[in-house]
Amino acid sequence: MRLACFTLTLGSVIFCLFGVPATPSVHAAIQLETTQPVADGWFSVHSKTGPGPRYAAQMVWDSGCNVLLLFAGETNIYQNGQLKYFQMNADLWAFDPANQTWTEMHPVGEKPSPRAYYGFCYDSKNQRAWLYGGFGAANGQPKPLSDLWYLDCTKEVWTKVDVKGDGPSPRDGMDIYYIPSSNSLLVFGGLEDLQKGIVSNDVWLFDVAASKWTKKTAGPSGRFLSCTAFDAKAEKLYVSGGFGKGGKVVDDPDTLWVYDLAKDAWSSSTDKGTINFPAGRMVYIPHLDRLLIFGGNDNHTEYWNDRQKGEWFTAGAAAPAPRRSYHAMAYDPKSRQLFVFGGTQGGTFVGPCVEPDLWIRKY
Repeated sequence: MRLACFTLTLGSVIFCLFGVPATPSVHAAIQLETTQPVADGWFSVHSKTGPGPRYAAQMVWDSGCNVLLLFAGETNIYQNGQLKYFQMNADLWAFDPANQTWTEMHPVGEKPSPRAYYGFCYDSKNQRAWLYGGFGAANGQPKPLSDLWYLDCTKEVWTKVDVKGDGPSPRDGMDIYYIPSSNSLLVFGGLEDLQKGIVSNDVWLFDVAASKWTKKTAGPSGRFLSCTAFDAKAEKLYVSGGFGKGGKVVDDPDTLWVYDLAKDAWSSSTDKGTINFPAGRMVYIPHLDRLLIFGGNDNHTEYWNDRQKGEWFTAGAAAPAPRRSYHAMAYDPKSRQLFVFGGTQGGTFVGPCVEPDLWIRKY
């Protein structure tokens, strides 16, 4: 496999950005080394030939192809216990829970550049995985991005979207969600420029049919790497904590923010037991009507929010999955399975990467 590699020096840190294969490759199923059941409904899947260690990547459940998709992310390369450089990835993987195998995919044609901290969501109506922005290579320099792509899993083809008019500024550290009723995408917040301390609090809606962005009512103070989740039925976005200006924890860490799409309005609540885990991940569990936060701040406890009672509570014991932050997490509502992969240890993005085991929990 031929890879384009170039290095850029930012201060004392070297980024090594790897391109994608110059020619299409036949993808092959990766046989797993170990499937290990553990306590409390969790089990791990280990493979020496699946996706490597990484953080600041995202996963989505593709209900059309019945696979878990994992794209790109960043890898910290350590030598003799010291961080030497960051490796930006652009690889695409699919995990099939039915036979518990990873498959590396090599879509033909134009592809997204290497990146991390991007937005990734699944579009059940058009059977597409949408990719927006992130931090990556643009004209030879790593910086926030604003490009929009979608992946057709059945055809294994990426398509870059020709956006009409203005849209969100380049950013990273935000999430993106698909809204079936309006065939649109929702983006909130993100980091525009860490050095200048520019953090966004704006809300944008992308009309898929019209290929156009519309700006909506701005949210709470600017933030990035928040724990966010979307309730597609109620069309509400939930936002908890995160980092604000200067990379510091937001000034309202004990507040759960709710954006009502139909009303284009924000509300807030200080639920009992509220917590803040920046660089963690949050999902909405429909059949329980609860929010679930896992990881962030070097944690591995399941934190739940009961929407009916308006309170946070923890699981009876910490999960067997290792402590982590900056990880990928996705949920399949049909099988009621949670998937957790990657991240770093030590509560910081420069910490060692977590072992590349896929952890699965059924609810």
